[in-house]
Formats: sequence, structure tokens, C-alpha cells
Amino acid sequence: MMASDAKGVTGYKFTVTGTNTSADGYYQIDSTGAITLTAAGAASAVNDFEQGPNTGNYSVTVFDAAGNSTAAIITLKESNVNEAPVAVDDRYTMSEDGSAITLSGDSDLSVQDVQHWTFNEGTGATTTNSYPTPDQVGTRTDGIAGGTDKSPTFTASGHEGAGMQFNGVWSGTSSARDGGYVALPTSVTDPLRGDGAGGGSASLVFWIKTTQTGGTIGWDSPSVIGMENNGGTTDIQWGWLDSAGRIGFGMADTLGFQSTKPVNDGAWHHVAMSHNFTTGATEVWVDGVLNSSGNILPGAIMPNKFLGFGVTADDGAATDRYLNGTLDDARIYGKVLTASQIQAIYAVESNNLGANAVLDNDGGAVRFALVGNDYNHVEVTGAPVGATFSDGVGGHSITVATVGQVVDLTGWTQSELAISNLGSNSTLLAINATGTTAGDSVTQFVNVVTGSTVFNGTSGIDTLTGTAGSDFLAGMNGNDTINAAGGDDRIFGGAGNDSINAGTGNDVLIGGAGNDTLTGGTGADTFSWSLADRGTTVVPATDRITDFDTAAFNAGGDRLDLRDLLQGESHAAGAGNLGNYLHFEKGATDTVVHISSTGAFATGFVASKDDQVITLSNVLLAGADDAAIINDLLTKGKLIVD
Repeated sequence: MMASDAKGVTGYKFTVTGTNTSADGYYQIDSTGAITLTAAGAASAVNDFEQGPNTGNYSVTVFDAAGNSTAAIITLKESNVNEAPVAVDDRYTMSEDGSAITLSGDSDLSVQDVQHWTFNEGTGATTTNSYPTPDQVGTRTDGIAGGTDKSPTFTASGHEGAGMQFNGVWSGTSSARDGGYVALPTSVTDPLRGDGAGGGSASLVFWIKTTQTGGTIGWDSPSVIGMENNGGTTDIQWGWLDSAGRIGFGMADTLGFQSTKPVNDGAWHHVAMSHNFTTGATEVWVDGVLNSSGNILPGAIMPNKFLGFGVTADDGAATDRYLNGTLDDARIYGKVLTASQIQAIYAVESNNLGANAVLDNDGGAVRFALVGNDYNHVEVTGAPVGATFSDGVGGHSITVATVGQVVDLTGWTQSELAISNLGSNSTLLAINATGTTAGDSVTQFVNVVTGSTVFNGTSGIDTLTGTAGSDFLAGMNGNDTINAAGGDDRIFGGAGNDSINAGTGNDVLIGGAGNDTLTGGTGADTFSWSLADRGTTVVPATDRITDFDTAAFNAGGDRLDLRDLLQGESHAAGAGNLGNYLHFEKGATDTVVHISSTGAFATGFVASKDDQVITLSNVLLAGADDAAIINDLLTKGKLIVD
């Protein structure tokens, strides 16, 4: 078996024994995940011609370098010869402390948000912004040679993943100041001084956590990126901290515009600021809210004497002013971001929605990467007419010309994908990868959202109402009511007993943990469950779909997505072993789907082994028994499993 993890996989063990040998003594797993038959296994009935069972389910735990672990049920199938077992295709993904652990054997596919300056390298002298083509590189730099090294350092405690810790010492006395910065090429920082002729525009967006205070004016204070023209006025400070801990934008000898409240409370804050060099129009946003705005020095002509992140660079004899705090997910734009674009960035990043393949529409190309294995064809649908897909250095480009157009991404550079020309639209993309084995495919969904099409609930009871566009709605915790309205939406109920009405469009509904009531509305809808959504065999989770459409999915019907709920299932030929997981009970008007996520129905259905129950109201599925119903669902594209 194979596992991948951002923090590095360090080993595998059989869960029951906590060792490299299975409880029956028949198998061993090494540090690479390779499973072999032991001498005891070879001598046992497990390897005889049908004398004993040729398949078995085993729980395997994988460990990463940070001490995180996760377990998955895998099915081992032995050929009737004395050889190592063959692992049946399976995949399981679990997120823990921001680290995703993926066990995979069949075709799998994940979508990764490609961000700007994430500082996620963790080690090394440099940090990279892989968003543009070519990449941009910054260098960790000590500001004052000969003393204590104050170069910024990577920290695991970023806002999302790792971050960059700046170690500046601020003082009003030049000789008492010390610190370091991330040195950036002038080509990276050029937008922040305008076009050098009194025109141009720029925006700087970042997350900051600090307790630092600065001075009474920008040029004499630490900043996120700034410069001071010693003895002159051709300078600018983006994200300078004043003596009260407020953050702002300053130019020359003017105060500029600051946040309404201090940000130096040791908590993470999202800051966005923009400036139009022609008109002087300036805005300062904190945590998705406009704090201050106005006009300052229109037509100002600025040189580029920035050094990089974490320093107000002084072009005279005085010591630079250094930032003390942590930065994460910084972005530099050569334009003024709109309110909707700033709010979209904040909404996505404040809730780490990138982990759920929710990407913000900032008006430019929206970058993402596909990561997977064992697939030989990949395509995407759902983009609006006029949108353009490209793959950077790969040189491919396709513009969507018709509604519902299927864009074939096979052979493209999967790590460099982008969709552009979205304008102010949101969209829900469906990316489908087909494997080398017949019937083996996987679909992942990607939201591209604007500030008005992303809705996040609270830990309490919420009522969320969507728009006519393609929305992303997440109820979080509490017993929530979510009405998505029109468009192709993706809806997460979260924990609690939720009521979800997706309205019109081809929607994805994830009820989450708890007992949920789901209504897809019109359109071809996908109802999805994960392992965390199940209950227990004592108290199974019980969900109800009120309007499950029995037509084939490609004819506008609905489907069940159980791939992340069922552990160890396989259906390469027909129903495979899905009968171990699924039992269908038909009543007078409803069909009840009994589910054992671990395949405990292998010896027959027993209600006490349910851990998830789904009732399809006013629907009687076609088929006389479990195998017939499963085959019908698979044939019509109405059941997604591994």
C-alpha cells in the first residue's frame, strides 16, 4: 500500500497488533508499506485453492514525521499460489492538524490550492512563490552583519501550515534596532511603488500575528514592506505599525490610513490594502472589513528601494526598521482589488477552505494543481462560457465555448493548471479522472468563489441563504438550515442535525456528522458522505434524502457518493464486495440504505452492524436484491465508490 503526507511518512503497522505483523501472523508490512506473506501465511489455508477464504480485511495504521497517524481498512486478496498477496484498490484520506494523509491504491485524485507566498518550505535559505510563471524566490536575510543573526525563521505555527517569523527589534534609536527580512527581487516589489511615473496601482494582502508597536509615522516604523527616503519624501510603507499597534498605509511625511483597532493582540489578522498611484485612492481592510479609505498624494513618483518582507528600508545612514511578528499567505498585486475579491480571499483563507478545494476569484488566473495516481484520463466540466483553462509551461489552452463543455486535461501539466477570464463569476468545477482499470474513476469538486458566493456559519444555529450563482455554503456546527437557491452549489452541513435545500442546479450536498435532511431540488445532484459523518453501531447516523431522482446521473438523476465512507470496498467487476457494506430495505414507499463502513455485512446483513443509515423518501430502487440494486446504481452512474 502507499501513503502520502506533507510531513513525511515514517512507517506502517497493523492496527490490531501495533506491530509489523498481522494478528493472524499471515502478513508483514515494512517501512515502505510493502505487504508480504509470511511463512505461516504460506503454510496456512489462506493460500490454498478455496480451502479457506482468499480475501481478508485488515486495519493498517500509517504514521507521519509529526507523530500523526491514521488507520484504514484494506482488503488483501491472495492468488492460489505461494506468492505475496495482491492489495485490492483502496483509498482513504484524513486531515489532521492541517496535514492530509492519503492511503491509495486505486485511481485517486486530489485538488491543491496553489497560493502565493505561503512560507511552507519549513527549512532552507529561500522561500518560493509558485503562483506566477516563472516562480519568484525570496531569501532569508540577516539585516545587520556581525551581530546576532536575526534572519526570519520558518515556523510551524503559521495561519495555514507554516509561516515566516520575523525577529526584529524596534527602537526609536537607530543604533538599538536590529532584525532581518526576506529579500525580494525588485521585479517582485515593483508594483508596490507604482509605475515609477506617477501612475499604476497595487494591492498587498497578508496574514499577520504580532504584539509589536512602532513609531508615530510610517517612515520611522517597522512595516510589512516599506522604504524610507532619509531626508526626503519619496517613500512608502505598506503595513506599517504605529505606537498603538494599528496597521496602515503611509507615504512620505503623511500618516496615511490606519486600521480602526490595533492588530498587535497576538492573534491572526487578515490585512488587505490598496493604492491607486494616479488618483491617490487608498483602502485598508482588516479581517474582511473596510477600516479606512481616502486619497493620499495622487501622482506621487516613487523609486523602488524596497528590500523585501519585514523591513522599512532606510536609504540613508540610519538603521532599517524591522518587523517582529509572523507573516503568512502574502500576496502582491499590480492592481486595486475590489471589495468582493478581498472578501473572497478572506472568506476562503480564514476558514482554510483551500483544503476543501475552495478557491478565491481575485480577478486573475485561479491556480490549482491535481495530484493523484493510476489515472490515464482527466477532464473538467462546469466552467462558464468564456473561461479559459491553461497549464503554464505546458503550453496548453482551451476557452469554453458552450454551456456544459467538457474540457480534456489529459497530458497537461497537472501542477500548473489555471482557470482565467471568470470576470466576477463564481463556478463549481467537476474534475473526473478515469483509471486504467475498467470502471475505475474518481470525481473531485472545486469551487471558485467571490465575496458574495461564500457563506460560513458559526458554532451555533445558523440560517444560510445562497444566491443565484455557484455558492459554497458551510454550516459549521449547530443545527443549521441552509437554502442554497440557484446555481451549481457545494454545501457542507457540518456537525449537528441540519436541513439542507440545494434548490436548482447540479449541486453537491454533504450533510456532515449528525442526522440530516437533504433536498437536492432540480438538477443532477451528488449526495456525499465521509468516514467522519458516520455514527456508531450503537447509534448509527440517520440521514434522509427527500427527493432522490432515480434517473441515470447523465440523464439528470441524482447519485450517492460513498467513496470516503466505505473502507476497503472494491467493485472492479460488477458489485464486487459492495454487498459487505450495503443492504437495501424497501418499504411501502421508501428505500432504506443500511451501511457498514467497515464491510461488516460479509456474512449477511445484521442491523446491529449499521453505522450509517440513509432513507430515500418516496423512492423504491430498481432490483430484487442487494446485488441487483447495486449493479443498477453502478450502471446508471448513481453510486460513487472506490
